[in-house]
Amino acid sequence: MARAAIDLGDERDIDHNESLKAVDGLLAHCVETIKHRDANLRSLTRADLLRVFEAKTSVMFPLTRDLIASMGQVLAAGRGATPGQLNSVSFSPATLGVEPALPPFCLPRRSLIDAITRQQGSPALIVGSEGRGKTTVASLVGKELGGVACWVDLSAHDASALPSAFDRLLLAIRDLPSRAVVVVDDFPVATTITQAVWTRFSAVAEQCARREQFLILTAKGVHPEAVDPRLRTAGINIHAVPDLLREEISEFVSALGCPSDRSSQFAAAILARSGGGHPKLVHLLGLELQGADWHNSPASVMENPPVSIEQARAFARREAANTLPDTDLDLLYSLSLALSSLDREAVLFIGEEFVGLRSPGDALDRLVGRWVETQSSHEYKITALLTQPPVSD
Repeated sequence: MARAAIDLGDERDIDHNESLKAVDGLLAHCVETIKHRDANLRSLTRADLLRVFEAKTSVMFPLTRDLIASMGQVLAAGRGATPGQLNSVSFSPATLGVEPALPPFCLPRRSLIDAITRQQGSPALIVGSEGRGKTTVASLVGKELGGVACWVDLSAHDASALPSAFDRLLLAIRDLPSRAVVVVDDFPVATTITQAVWTRFSAVAEQCARREQFLILTAKGVHPEAVDPRLRTAGINIHAVPDLLREEISEFVSALGCPSDRSSQFAAAILARSGGGHPKLVHLLGLELQGADWHNSPASVMENPPVSIEQARAFARREAANTLPDTDLDLLYSLSLALSSLDREAVLFIGEEFVGLRSPGDALDRLVGRWVETQSSHEYKITALLTQPPVSD
């Protein structure tokens, strides 16, 4: 897919790094397409490919009077100018992203959305481990407030590109109206934020405050306790994405068409199978049961490992294997065997005695956030995406 995106970009003289930004969008479109129940809609055409590619590799500019005047001067001068002289107006590669499309059925996160919207006076930071739906929550909050005016996707940028991304965001929000919603998705807010990034981010936050624009951030794999303390002192409200309650799952399956007389039983089964209400696992299992027209019984959900959850866990294991060093991965797999949360001393003992790590505390700190969740200041639990499924008798 990456090579195809680069080839498509070469045909349009688009930089390779910019072309690679389209890969996530193309994969997401493929996933959404195969979910259609109507076989006629489960098709992918070159037109679909081009539409998604152009959306991910294009940037919109407001047609201000200055910009129109500059373009007019260039065009007028171009009548008697050589091609090399037509460079009066130039644009840097786009860093502003495209707001992802929401799935047809979203998890009900009404209490979390209400909590975020009630505190519009200060920026909001949405935190949580892998698969918690932080991006989806940001999008739902934006829609609750009338739509997102500017969406910045930092997932494809390394640390060296972040200052430039915030510089361009600072320019972009100057042309937005007051009370507009601005989302910065996948911002690395751990304690490694450099001074160059912090200075530019602070300028963005201050300008949003002056114009009463609501700045929403989603964190890249970090739990609340590991957030850069400067964010707290800057008055940013931190919102952790919790597991779903049984009542929320019941509401979700009802929206998916589950018979009302069985929604409570299905909710209980999904709650147990999803590791206590992990958002991604709840969403996938709900869609799987909907695809089977709710013919499965709640008891069968408990007895037989759901395909969607097995696939999600297999994908998470591959993702962890591709992104973690072997030492951290060995500790992570060892922790996945635990049936309950562990205190820090127990984790360090496992790391030293069973994994053979010299610095198990450092390995644990690297895992906390994306793959390991904190239950309290000294208790940890591996994400439900990696826990071993229970063995049926």
